[in-house]
Amino acid sequence: MWNWGIIYVAVAKAVRAGTWKNDQIWLGMESGVVTLAPFNQAIPKKVVDLIKKKRNAIETGKLEVFRGPVKDQGGKVKIPAGRSATDPEMLSISYFIEGVVGTLPKGKE
Repeated sequence: MWNWGIIYVAVAKAVRAGTWKNDQIWLGMESGVVTLAPFNQAIPKKVVDLIKKKRNAIETGKLEVFRGPVKDQGGKVKIPAGRSATDPEMLSISYFIEGVVGTLPKGKE
């Protein structure tokens, strides 16, 4: 879920201070902008606890979701081992990773 209020307040403050710039805003779970929806009661506690542990690792920077090695479905390395995806790479992901079953719709070229 997205908490847009945090972004709106930050932008409004920057506008008032005369420091606002028309640029991309990258805020993640650590900022409170991105969060998880409430868990359904049918989800086992063990699973909820694991998800919360992973969320905390992301928020504290101990887990980088887009860190290599990342391979596409065909086994081609998209993000090499030891490197994190850049912002442009994350914005242009157009592949499923290894282990995901399915296909992406074909767009107009």
